[in-house]
Amino acid sequence: MADPRHILIVEDEQPIANMLHDIFLERGYVLTHAHDGAEALEQVKSNPPDLILLDIMMPKMDGRELLDALKGTDYESIPVIILTNNDQMEVIAEMLGKGAHDYIVKADMTPHSIVRAVEQRLESLADEE
Repeated sequence: MADPRHILIVEDEQPIANMLHDIFLERGYVLTHAHDGAEALEQVKSNPPDLILLDIMMPKMDGRELLDALKGTDYESIPVIILTNNDQMEVIAEMLGKGAHDYIVKADMTPHSIVRAVEQRLESLADEE
């Protein structure tokens, strides 16, 4: 990876945030972390990431609200992968309809599946550039 890609991890559960941080740091990514959507929105505006890993249920501003806040801005094209415990089909459809690019249920995730989803999305971005 010539220029390391920047991933913003938006996760209020510290053990999960730490695990994600370790996985991607080990692979050479530049990482930032936000504990809620409001903090993430500020980080996106000050240092736009190449990709956002986003939880849905968080304090202050949840994942739904963050996706809504990104719509119609210069940042709405940033790929978003949802990481959540909610596996209800209507929530999955809602989040994908709001602009999320992928949806991973935490209970079903493995470090490998998360890395694969992120790298596939970043590769498709590189192909578009």
